[in-house]
Amino acid sequence: MPTCTRFAALSLCAALAAGPLTAQSFEGTVAYNVMSENGKTVEMAMSMKGTKIRTDANAEGHAMTMLIDGQTQVMKMLMPEQKMYMTMELKGMREHMQSKKRTPPKITALGTKETIAGRSCENYLVEGEDTRMEFCNSKGLGNFLNPRSPMGRGPSSGLTELENEVFLTYFKDGFFPLRLTDLKDGKRRVVMEATRVESKSFDASYFEVPAGFSEMKMPGGMGPRPQ
Repeated sequence: MPTCTRFAALSLCAALAAGPLTAQSFEGTVAYNVMSENGKTVEMAMSMKGTKIRTDANAEGHAMTMLIDGQTQVMKMLMPEQKMYMTMELKGMREHMQSKKRTPPKITALGTKETIAGRSCENYLVEGEDTRMEFCNSKGLGNFLNPRSPMGRGPSSGLTELENEVFLTYFKDGFFPLRLTDLKDGKRRVVMEATRVESKSFDASYFEVPAGFSEMKMPGGMGPRPQ
């Protein structure tokens, strides 16, 4: 099984932070360079159609795909090399994470704009209990995995319902960062940056498990399969 990269933790955290996924106004793909903790770059592409999202990444020669169905709140993690997949029911995991009390983040508009991957975006500072980051937000792309923030650093740091509400209220026209910069100990480190935004139509089968894949039993502690 390929190593679970930072992209996986980021995507899972965002998925768990999401409420029931509403239809995205944008259909297409947004590609990113995601910088791992060891300084290596992971290529990640998010493809969206309605309430379904597919995230593909390739790290150290290993491919990984996540399929999220916003209506059923089910995520399937594909391992193409093994032709296997795992299924996670997100609702229970999300509710557990939201039960943790956290102070809502402070969001400050920095008043500057940039163009990244051919799209305009505006810079913001987000300060949380243990996080200080800047991101350049683009409108018109819907919501990033329909979460309110990609700030999570692992499955245990999901956003609470209160934090979700803060982002929903502040970013009424959509929250889709094209660049995310970590601010820690006086240093700036770009965590992820968009390289391509492409509008395109997808066949529904692109968001389904391919034929010939077998389901792998979930490891203990990762949550139950949906019934």
